[in-house]
Amino acid sequence: MKVKIRRVVNRFEATPAELAADYKFRGLDKYQAWDSFVIDRGLRPEINAKDFYLVYSEIVPDDLEKFDEVDFYPTHLDALLERKCQVTTTEDGAHHIVWDFGMTGMYPLLYEDEFNRRFLPFDGNKE
Repeated sequence: MKVKIRRVVNRFEATPAELAADYKFRGLDKYQAWDSFVIDRGLRPEINAKDFYLVYSEIVPDDLEKFDEVDFYPTHLDALLERKCQVTTTEDGAHHIVWDFGMTGMYPLLYEDEFNRRFLPFDGNKE
């Protein structure tokens, strides 16, 4: 089975052009886009407003965040949401979770007891 998940984009590392296209795609005017750009750059934008407005005026709108289709093999049942999910564990022990409807998330080791109560091992043969 496959599910579509939203690819997480680091807005701090995206180019000014990529961000401008995304702001335009979301319907922001150039002033709102500039404000968002400054925020996304941690209040230290690498270009000035005049240069940003030029990029914004010439860019084609595009959604920066895309969807990826990934393989989905349910390993657990989320008792809170009552949904199947696929749990993989990272090298540092945190749990990466993909739910059957495409939501993604992480559970750090700090909440291991809560994780074990919420995410129950799933046997795909018992549906």
